[in-house]
Amino acid sequence: MTYQGATSPAEWIRAGVKTTQSLDAYEKYLEGIKYFNQLEWDIAVKSFNEAIAIDSTFMDAYFYLTISLGWADDYIKTDQSAEEICKIILDKKLYHNEIEKQRVEGTYLYTKGEYKASL
Repeated sequence: MTYQGATSPAEWIRAGVKTTQSLDAYEKYLEGIKYFNQLEWDIAVKSFNEAIAIDSTFMDAYFYLTISLGWADDYIKTDQSAEEICKIILDKKLYHNEIEKQRVEGTYLYTKGEYKASL
């Protein structure tokens, strides 16, 4: 299996395995991951949006934004939806391989309530 040209887990680590070349976007993404892991969805959403504002092709920031919006749906007000962010990823073909594409397609189906099809 390869990922961005790297063929082994050791090479993935050395390569940084990140889907942006912008250190500023990556910093905002890592900030978002921190808040995501602390279940602070509203702050995570803000950080992922900031990463995307810096690099509009940053697949991982979009994906975690999708998940954060899905969890935050019940208690934060936003003009964004997890379904619409998945659609952006798919329409812009921001995924880097078939696994990422399938992950987003499954999430997209889940956000539409098509639970069985999302598996």
